[in-house]
Amino acid sequence: MDGDSLSLLQLSMDSSKEVNTYWNLYIAVATAVVGIMAAGHQYTNSKILKIILSGAFLVFAISNLLAIIRLGNLRMALINAFPDELKNNPELMAGLMPADWLSYTAFHGFLDIAVIAAIWAVPWFMARESGADIGK
Repeated sequence: MDGDSLSLLQLSMDSSKEVNTYWNLYIAVATAVVGIMAAGHQYTNSKILKIILSGAFLVFAISNLLAIIRLGNLRMALINAFPDELKNNPELMAGLMPADWLSYTAFHGFLDIAVIAAIWAVPWFMARESGADIGK
């Protein structure tokens, strides 16, 4: 394997790591949004807070998805530039081949809907609102 092939392989592996970084960021933000709502404070009933959280999360989710799709396209371009010796290695290709944009969009969209539904549909404040002693 020559130096150019190794460079292409390294770039492809690095872009795979970047996709994982974007997914980790998504998980952290989604968890934080749900955590804010699950805190059980009275402000979690505020429609303004729900609108702001939903809007901010939606903007974040779209930009995150677009970055993941762009990295998938970059990975595909790098793979297409591989020499035949790398392309003919099924184990290597299976690990480096990105999902198609529709798969990313469907999975991301499902998670986005779940987070936004959690913001609006889950009655986060009900236990404290009803006078129940939480944790006592």
